[in-house]
Amino acid sequence: MANEPEFDNRIIEKPLTKDELEKMAKGHNGTIKLVADIQRERVAAGAKWHSGLRNLLVAEGSNPDDCWGAKIDINSGGIVYESQINKEKPQHNAVEIKDDAVRKKMKLFIERFFVP
Repeated sequence: MANEPEFDNRIIEKPLTKDELEKMAKGHNGTIKLVADIQRERVAAGAKWHSGLRNLLVAEGSNPDDCWGAKIDINSGGIVYESQINKEKPQHNAVEIKDDAVRKKMKLFIERFFVP
């Protein structure tokens, strides 16, 4: 569709610039969806759906159970620790990440790659 926003589905290797953040956030009105493999310390971002990002990481060798989804608002810096992929984990039947250790790791990834 002509009005469909573009998404930049990719693994993030280095901190994003302000321009890259703004471009990546256009598809979701100022927020960026991201998925982090907390074991391999890899992050993918920029897709329409968290599942696409998880699949990208899995194709690169990640275990799906190690991949957690969240969103960041690039204007406020607010983090939403929620994604449908989070409830697919063994022993974790919730969209919101409840585990404090996982949330802490996610926050570190966000600070490393998504704060200009």
